[in-house]
Amino acid sequence: MAALIVATLSIVAAVSGLNHGWTIQDMMFVDYRSPLLLNDTQAKFAANNYAIISLEKCTGQEDGYMTEDAIFKTAQQLKSFNSSVKVLMYWSLNMQATVQCYQAGQDLTANHSDYFLRDDYGNLVPNTGRDHTLDYTRQDVRDWWVNVPLALKARGAPIDGVLADGTGSGALRYANISLARRQALVQGSYNLTAELMHRWPDGLILGNGIAMYPQFPDHFMPSTHYVNGVMTEHFAAFESRDSKTGQLNITRVKLEMDLIAQVAADPNKTVVVDTWPGPMVAPFNWAKDITTPTTNEAIAQAMLKYFPVSLAAYLTLAEANIYFQYIWWYPIRFGAIPCPDNPSACAAPTDWYNTTRRVGAPLGKATLSDDGTVYTRQFEHATSVWNMMDELKSSVEFH
Repeated sequence: MAALIVATLSIVAAVSGLNHGWTIQDMMFVDYRSPLLLNDTQAKFAANNYAIISLEKCTGQEDGYMTEDAIFKTAQQLKSFNSSVKVLMYWSLNMQATVQCYQAGQDLTANHSDYFLRDDYGNLVPNTGRDHTLDYTRQDVRDWWVNVPLALKARGAPIDGVLADGTGSGALRYANISLARRQALVQGSYNLTAELMHRWPDGLILGNGIAMYPQFPDHFMPSTHYVNGVMTEHFAAFESRDSKTGQLNITRVKLEMDLIAQVAADPNKTVVVDTWPGPMVAPFNWAKDITTPTTNEAIAQAMLKYFPVSLAAYLTLAEANIYFQYIWWYPIRFGAIPCPDNPSACAAPTDWYNTTRRVGAPLGKATLSDDGTVYTRQFEHATSVWNMMDELKSSVEFH
C-alpha cells in the first residue's frame, strides 16, 4: 500500500509546486487565527502583502462562525482583493480544536465516536490538547478527515489547499500501545495526506513537517514524501536555542538547513520556513536570561528590530519554492496585520517591513565564514549576512 501511494504522490506533486517572485512580499507566508472576521482594510492588506495565507482553527469564532464557514467567507474576501493569493485551510491531524471550532468536529463526536483511537487497554488516547486523537489505521477514519476540506471546496470555497498540522511520527510516542500498532498509526497518517493529495491534484497539501526536537530523531522527514508542501515551524528557534541564554545551537540549525534543502531540491515541492523574532524558545517567551517584551508596543518594536535577522536567515537558504513566515505567534494581533488606526491594539509594527523591496534572484549559494558562523549571500539587488553568533549584526542591504 505504501509503495502505491508514494508512486501516486510523485505524479500528483509534479503539478502542484509553487514558485515565488523575488520581492520580499512575493516570498511571504502567514498562518493566523482571527477570532473576528476581517474587515475590508485588514483583508486588503493581507491579500496584497502575503503570497500564501493559511486560515487557522477557530477563525471567526467570536462572530459566531464555525471554522469552515469563516474560512469560506474569508477566502472569498481575500480573493476579491487579490485573485492570485493562495488561501489554505488549517486542518489538524491531531484534532487541535476540531471539536470546539469545526462543524465537522461536532458531527464527529455526535455520530462517529468509534473513530477515536483507543490504547491496548481500551482507553481513549488524548492528543496534546483537550481532545482525543483519531485512529488513522482505518480507511473510514481517513476518508472522514480527507472529506472535510474537500467538502468545503465542493461548496465553492476558493481555497487552494490545506495546512495539515501534526504530520510526522509523533504517534510513536503514544503510551500503552504496542510498537506494531504505533508504526501502523504513523503509516496511516502518511497515507492520509497522500490520499488527500490524490483526490485534490492541484491542491497544496502543506504538512507541518520538519522538527528538530531530539526526541524525534527522524525529524519527521519520512512524512515529507507524502505531501507536496512542507513547513518547518521552528527554524532557528525553540528547540534550536539554549533555553537559558537564547544562543543558537549552530550544529542543529545547520542540520535543519540541510533537511530543508533536501526537500526543496524537488522543484515541485513547496517549502515554508517559519522564523521568529529574537531568542524565542517557547510560544510568547524569549530565553530565561533575556527579558521578553510583553506589551503590544514592545513586541512590535522587537519585531522591527529582529526582522533583518530573520530575513537574512531565510535568505541564506531561499529558493524559488521556499517561502518565509515572520510573526510573534498565531493570533492575528501578534504580528500578522498592523492596526494603524489604533497601534496599541495589536503587536504588529505600524511601520511595516518595506516588503515591496526587490531582492532579486540569488546569484549563487551562501558562503560561510572560516569560523562557520556567518553566512553571506549575493542576490541581484541585495546582499544578506546572517551572523549566527551575534545575530543583531545580521543584515540585508539593498543595492
